Amino acid sequence: MSKDGLHWNDVNDGDPVLISGLGEKGVRDPFILRSPDGDKFYIIATDLRIANKKGWSVAQYSGSRSLIIWESDDLVHWSDPRSVEVGIDGAGCVWAPEAIYDKKTGEYMVFWASMVQEENETQAKQRIYCAKTRDFVTFTKPQKYIERDNHVIDTTIIENEGQYYRYSKDETTKRVGIDTSNQLLHSTFTPIESETLSNLQGVEGPLIFKFNGQKKWCLMVDQYSSGKGYLPLITDDLSSGKFTKLSSDEYSLGSNLKRHGTVLNLTNTEYDAIAKKWASTSEGLNEEEKQEPVLNYDFEDSSDTTAIKDTSGNNRNGSLAGSAKVVRDEEKNSNVLYLDGTTDTYAAFPQGFFDGRNTMTISMDVKADTVTGDFFTFTIGKNNTKYLFLRTRDKQIRNALTISSYSAEQEAVATTKDSIKGKWMDLKLVITPTSMAMYRDGELISENDQVTIKMSDLGKNLFAYLGKSFYSGDAFFKGWFDNVKVYNRALSGAEIASEFGKEEDTIGDVKADGYHIIKNEINKDEHTITLDVSRTNSDKKELGETKVTFNMRNGATVEGGNEVSLDLTKDSKIKVQSANGTVKEWKVKAVLCYNNILKGLYADPDIDVFGDTYYIYPTTDGATGWSGTKFHVFSSKDLVDWSDEGVILDVSTDDVKWAVGSAWAPTIEEKNRKYYFYFCAKREDGKSCIGVAVSDSPKGPFKAMDTPLITPEIASEKGISMGQTIDPSVFTDEDGSSYLYFGNGKPAVVQLNDDMTSVKEGTMKNINGLSNFRESLVVVKRNGIYHFTWSCNDTGSENYEVRYGTSDSPYGDVTYQYPVLQKDSEQDILGTGHQSILKIPGKDEYYMVYHRFGTPLDNYGSSVKGYNRETCLDSLTFGEDGKMKAVTPTLAGISKKVLLTKSEVTPTATPTAEPEQSPVVTPTQAPEKSPAITPTEAPKQSPAVTPTVTPSANPVQPGKNAATVAKVTGVKVLSQTTTSIKISWKKSKNVAGYEVFQKKNSNWKKIKVLNGNKNTWTIKKLSSAKSYQFKVRAFAVASGKKVYGKFSGVLKAVTAPKAPSGIKLLKKNGKATLSWKKVGGATSYVVYRYDTKTKRYKRVATMASKKCSYSSSKFKKGVKVRYKVKACKGKVFSKFSLGKTLKI
Repeated sequence: MSKDGLHWNDVNDGDPVLISGLGEKGVRDPFILRSPDGDKFYIIATDLRIANKKGWSVAQYSGSRSLIIWESDDLVHWSDPRSVEVGIDGAGCVWAPEAIYDKKTGEYMVFWASMVQEENETQAKQRIYCAKTRDFVTFTKPQKYIERDNHVIDTTIIENEGQYYRYSKDETTKRVGIDTSNQLLHSTFTPIESETLSNLQGVEGPLIFKFNGQKKWCLMVDQYSSGKGYLPLITDDLSSGKFTKLSSDEYSLGSNLKRHGTVLNLTNTEYDAIAKKWASTSEGLNEEEKQEPVLNYDFEDSSDTTAIKDTSGNNRNGSLAGSAKVVRDEEKNSNVLYLDGTTDTYAAFPQGFFDGRNTMTISMDVKADTVTGDFFTFTIGKNNTKYLFLRTRDKQIRNALTISSYSAEQEAVATTKDSIKGKWMDLKLVITPTSMAMYRDGELISENDQVTIKMSDLGKNLFAYLGKSFYSGDAFFKGWFDNVKVYNRALSGAEIASEFGKEEDTIGDVKADGYHIIKNEINKDEHTITLDVSRTNSDKKELGETKVTFNMRNGATVEGGNEVSLDLTKDSKIKVQSANGTVKEWKVKAVLCYNNILKGLYADPDIDVFGDTYYIYPTTDGATGWSGTKFHVFSSKDLVDWSDEGVILDVSTDDVKWAVGSAWAPTIEEKNRKYYFYFCAKREDGKSCIGVAVSDSPKGPFKAMDTPLITPEIASEKGISMGQTIDPSVFTDEDGSSYLYFGNGKPAVVQLNDDMTSVKEGTMKNINGLSNFRESLVVVKRNGIYHFTWSCNDTGSENYEVRYGTSDSPYGDVTYQYPVLQKDSEQDILGTGHQSILKIPGKDEYYMVYHRFGTPLDNYGSSVKGYNRETCLDSLTFGEDGKMKAVTPTLAGISKKVLLTKSEVTPTATPTAEPEQSPVVTPTQAPEKSPAITPTEAPKQSPAVTPTVTPSANPVQPGKNAATVAKVTGVKVLSQTTTSIKISWKKSKNVAGYEVFQKKNSNWKKIKVLNGNKNTWTIKKLSSAKSYQFKVRAFAVASGKKVYGKFSGVLKAVTAPKAPSGIKLLKKNGKATLSWKKVGGATSYVVYRYDTKTKRYKRVATMASKKCSYSSSKFKKGVKVRYKVKACKGKVFSKFSLGKTLKI
């Protein structure tokens, strides 16, 4: 319900008010209207329930042809539902019914979408049909109302001053269009151009209404592809097609996700009657805001083994169940709650305590032992459809809220660099009616300011638990809790940061005009902001000057305003003033990222080379349920710049006679001077099959075979076991034999006949040895070994990954090796999989193309990330053992052009020149990975072997060899922080520059090339209290070629540990007892006491890493003592902790 049409409140606790047990036993797309006399109301709806698992294809092609109808005299008391069949004979469905009163005839015109195949048509098509009625009981014979070249569904109509405006969804373009006429029937409607709607793709279910008392209208469109629900668009002139898109802070649609409905204008009396009948059962608390917690469990009183004492003074004691107990924790030197993970072991808060707490902060110390699987660390709610929870999985912390199901959870989620298992951490959840934020040890780790669910929407008499889930199949949590507190206010970022002696967050999101930002990297320690910019998705393809907008937090501002013009080609500086007046300088820089490589949302890419051109054939993404129908092809001459060559096949049209939709996972193979395009699509019965289409050109047009090549029935007849017959890929061996790989759940292979459109009898078999196989099996052959790669886990999971194995046969068995492509959560690279492998012709040079979740990740809800994916490309190499090395997924991608024609080849390199990317090759060796490279051809993975390298003032002269470049010496650490190490070395003579290498996963990786004679470098983005190894070599330039000196010795260095936090100083028997939280990676701690004579802190003790406390000798009564602590990693010290003072 809403008073203004823009701010909505859910009623009836978000539960249904009307339910249909007729027909399909479910309804969708409800439409409500008032009779012209205002004495009757009708609701008509689609008879459809997708949860019955029949699938969308069945729903469209052989679904219900009936409407479900209710009627009422007062909007409060409704009739039982009735079912009326209105669809024409042969219609596959009756979807999204609506009605409008025709003043000229005194009848209601009811209209809907139906999938119908007419005479002389080979495929069915969605059209709009209509019928007349006066009572919603009897209807006239239906007639066709709207037909377009494309499928059309979801029509809504509004009348204004005798003019009718229709809004309909083009099911092919996934956009909403407008047309208009002065009469409903027997008239030509004129299209209205709308720039706003033309730019909105992936929307459906339009509704439109006039604001009460205003000459303004609100059009809402359902953003189904991104899972965001309705978006309001405002206009004051229906005939103009001009709409204003509202920002998220200008409207609120309540807690339930609003999709495909209707808005009915109400009188105040009607509003009050509905509110009285169905008002939400829980309201927000009207409680005085307190500075201190309103609930505090410190677990120090363990006298009652069944209860938890509330020390806030509010007597909100909790209870213990099962084996839950209070134990002594040596690390914290205090009592804590221990849950052993056994069934029915948990702690409970008083029932109803969290009712209506729309604004609050929940704080707790947690040490998790359970870090995998499904469980809740902490939860509040009613049942498994209405809850808030915190889950502390290894390397991921997640807070989520829902009032319907897990698929509709609104979340704040953060990934951690290191394992959290067995480590104490302070977690705070700051909840408001429109946001949720998570803090870990004083740092903001995740925030969602688009929350539409309030705590009061969960209902009354809420349960709350530590260690227990509302899902019966979930595990009970094993771990420890301490200092569980609830505040009845939202703690500020400054308050939370100050508790840990940290700087508060001042900068949130950053946007740059003309640029699509993948990720903002904000480093508070170094006061740097790095903008990872997508070259492909940005309007501007190169970095330049633009307006940068800073979304500031906690009352902070940017000097000169939060919108600043910056030149992104260089580092810029801004001054940020916090709310307390502190001014700090920040450095802003931008990085141009070449991943993703295809503009828009595309997945399941297949990459190929034909002639002098690269091609990618992907799945068109962005449609719910992977329901896209079109295949595009993209081309490139250099692997960097890609062009969309258009649609080559549409499975929903006559292009593919046997298919109706769901165009997935294509692949292509060239043979016999023809191009064979293999693809997945669904039949009318909803089952996926593999088809093949043929063309004389890689760009099409393609002609599909009349029947599928592989079907579930064919696979079953051949004794093949698998889930779906999907994801084809083709491998052609050295003898010319071509093999088709496919499958879901279990993989299979079959040899293709020479015609490439039929299979060889007796050759289809399942393949063994593919660990955790899900889909997407791709094979390449190198040096006599068959290299198998396949995707694992669900494509909707962030853990989608590619695994790798080897075999001596294209049929297997396969020896599993290891994962070869996995997510990188720190870089927001998730859901990496469905790979294809490219070999550069004539070279031992490889690349892997794959998809990841669309970025920025916040653009897509957790339930739709798997429908919104983008295509990426990274380098693939093989090791000396002949095995494929793990691919590192990157944001940077491939920026160096890889050309295929001789005229565009990189300038020549001699056999003694060493490629930059092969540091282990000696100066007298040709690069082992490029056997085809001759003295007149440069390796394409060696971009630095070009005449663009700047020589030093005294370069090596022609004729001198690499041995004349001296070995780098004197490598040492200059300084280190928790996230960086600065190194230096002695300058060498006659060099053009230096290369810095870092050891990663047992391999040395080049991390920096320094031109000139600069002899220092700072390595950043490191983890605290961790050991690293580096080495350096010098290079010179001779005759346009790089020559190298020997590597320096290996420098072992350590980052500084973080400063201890959670400092407590207590007195007992005249002694001071100091304690602190364990610091990850620390090997010892040093305790300092303030010396009043020297006015400096003096070292008084060194404690082992397991000892996080110190007790002094006795002091005289009245003496004031003050302590600080440092953590140590070997001989590297952290900064001081906060000081604590105590009077004895």
